[in-house]
Amino acid sequence: MIRNLDVRSKILTVLSLLLLGYLFLLGTMNWNISKTTTYSQQASDELFPAALSSQEAEILFQRVVKHYQDAVVLQDQSGIAAAAEDEEHVLADLAEVRRQTHNDPVRLALADQAIALMTDLRRLAEQTYPALMKNPDAATPETLANVARLAKENRDIADLLHKVSLDVSSDFREELHGMADMAAHERVYGIIVFLAASIWAALSIVLIERQIVRPVKSLSARLRDIAEGDGDLTKRLRVEGDDELAQVGASFNLFVDQLQSILQEVATSTVQLSSATSEIAASSIQMSNRADTQQQETMQIAMAMEEMSASVGEVNRSSQAAAEKARHAAATARNSGHAVQETLSTMRDVAASVEETAGQITELGQRSTEIGKIVGVIHDIANQTNLLALNAAIEAARAGEHGRGFAVVAGEVRGLAERTGQATLQIGEVMNLLQRGTDDAVTTMRRSQVQVQLGVEAATTTGDSLQKIIEAVEQGADMITRVASATSQQATSAAQVNENIARIATITRQSAAGAQQSANAAGELSALAANLRTLISKFQLDTPQPATNYRSPRPVTPAPVRASAYSN
Repeated sequence: MIRNLDVRSKILTVLSLLLLGYLFLLGTMNWNISKTTTYSQQASDELFPAALSSQEAEILFQRVVKHYQDAVVLQDQSGIAAAAEDEEHVLADLAEVRRQTHNDPVRLALADQAIALMTDLRRLAEQTYPALMKNPDAATPETLANVARLAKENRDIADLLHKVSLDVSSDFREELHGMADMAAHERVYGIIVFLAASIWAALSIVLIERQIVRPVKSLSARLRDIAEGDGDLTKRLRVEGDDELAQVGASFNLFVDQLQSILQEVATSTVQLSSATSEIAASSIQMSNRADTQQQETMQIAMAMEEMSASVGEVNRSSQAAAEKARHAAATARNSGHAVQETLSTMRDVAASVEETAGQITELGQRSTEIGKIVGVIHDIANQTNLLALNAAIEAARAGEHGRGFAVVAGEVRGLAERTGQATLQIGEVMNLLQRGTDDAVTTMRRSQVQVQLGVEAATTTGDSLQKIIEAVEQGADMITRVASATSQQATSAAQVNENIARIATITRQSAAGAQQSANAAGELSALAANLRTLISKFQLDTPQPATNYRSPRPVTPAPVRASAYSN
């Protein structure tokens, strides 16, 4: 029943029992002391004064007798006076004995008898002894009879006083023996009560030890075991009763259950974190390799663009020269029809140049298409890098304080990926414009080629139509001027593409550096995960083994383990 009490009730119960024992011991001692005090008071206030008075009366009576004898023998009147004074003291002592022993009828009767005899003796002595002192040799028979009576009363009074003294002394000694016996009894009783109180206190101490101290020590040992880092989380406290300590034990068992569940979840998450960091490191290395490859391809594109720029410049210069020649041919045609053959020759050259220019522009369109594809690949890589950086930031956020540095690196990688994507979009727009311009130039060149062919055929078949040839030449010159203008625009676009490709190369180098930093951060995160596994391995996290009378607390449902973003 006491197990179901709380700690306060247990302590109050033990203290109440100790207080009851103390009050019982105090009451018993008080009763014994009161009894002893009563006996002592009775002995000191009644028997002891009565014994002294009876002995004093006996001694004084002997002096009275001696005073009377000395007075008769020595004919000394002062002896009679001294005897009378001692008789007063004897009567006073007998009165004191009577007063002190008024509760004892027998002793009271003896005292009354002695007082009566002493009074009669005093009266008879006052009549006899003065007569003897006047005529000691001529004593009357009455005087002699009184002397004989006085002698008899002296003996009776002496015997009676001796009896009273013996009776009072005997009672006093019996009272002293009773007090001694009571003191011995009190000692034995005190020892018994002391032993009972000691046993009572020992039982109280054992009760406190078993109900309070032992659970506290058990809880302290389990907490010390966990605090030292070698705690066994499979053990539980033994819970008995329903007091505060039992509630603390049950709460501690619940805490250990939750701690065990959390550490198990952390251990599982640590394994997944290690796998994720390995995948992140591999992805970072792969991304770095891809960035290196992309940088090399970008350099090749830049070289191709430089070649294309040179070709466009050559086309531009050729177009300018062709236009100049066309104008010169028109002027010559106006001045002389003889220049028709030269114009035909020049037109054939223009046709060849236009055909060559058309081929170069076609090739430029193909290169532009390839550049567009490359830009698309770069954009896809940037998007993939952004996704990887986002996943890395999520994993870093899950890692908490240990993943803060990795989160910064992931944020930088993500920023680089976003800037790369924006640059590729800009390059794509430029390349689309370039492709549309190239398509227009190709169409124009095809159209110019057809017109030149028509001009050649017209100049060949219609040598007489000089005016038509002049017009055709002027149209050709105009078209060539347009081609020159288009090729000039293509040169400008090619310069812009070169600049964008240079930017792409810079971003690619930054992406490679960021990927390397991501790989390094992933390695550090993997080392931290390994250290965390080492720390968790110090705790035993197997199935808990309940102690005797183990009261299972409310079950704790472990939090679901979130899958890694890199898990398959």
